[in-house]
Amino acid sequence: MDIRLYRDKLAQLQFGNKALVIVVLGLVVALIANGLFTRQVIVHVAPVEVSRPYELSGTGASPDYYRQIALSLVALLADVTPESVDVSHAAFRRYLAPAAYGPVAEGLAADAQYIKQYQIARVFWPEQVEQQGDRVTFIGREHRMMGHNKVAEEERAYTLRLRVRDWQVQVVELAVASADEYRRARLAAR
Repeated sequence: MDIRLYRDKLAQLQFGNKALVIVVLGLVVALIANGLFTRQVIVHVAPVEVSRPYELSGTGASPDYYRQIALSLVALLADVTPESVDVSHAAFRRYLAPAAYGPVAEGLAADAQYIKQYQIARVFWPEQVEQQGDRVTFIGREHRMMGHNKVAEEERAYTLRLRVRDWQVQVVELAVASADEYRRARLAAR
């Protein structure tokens, strides 16, 4: 073998190794710079209808925000048909806090089964709002229909307790009762 040919190939390999090391170092520096200079993306969940100004932070919100977002969430529970109940309840479950997920999801599944089994459409019109911090209660008329026939109309209370964690709205507690039961429980708690 010719010694000059051997030296030339060795020099080419050394140059290739140096070029490869420079490229790898450049990529490492680019990854570090990307990690240092990326911005945090915040997804803000806005209420369906913004009727009043509100404040929101990564760990809390103003009472106006809780009231407006709760109204948007109650619609997912209370305004359902046999065709829409699964989609509406699935959308609501995305807002459940991990600790509340089991019991509330179980209740939603039973509600969906009842609505589909008896082909019931349900509509809720809130008439009154009561709020104590992060707990919002809507009291109003709920109508239930089978086909075109109204089978029930009653005054209902939907209570949601909300919190904001890392800019994410979570439902911590859900209670649905007749308005009379809600008022009795409220008087007993005083």
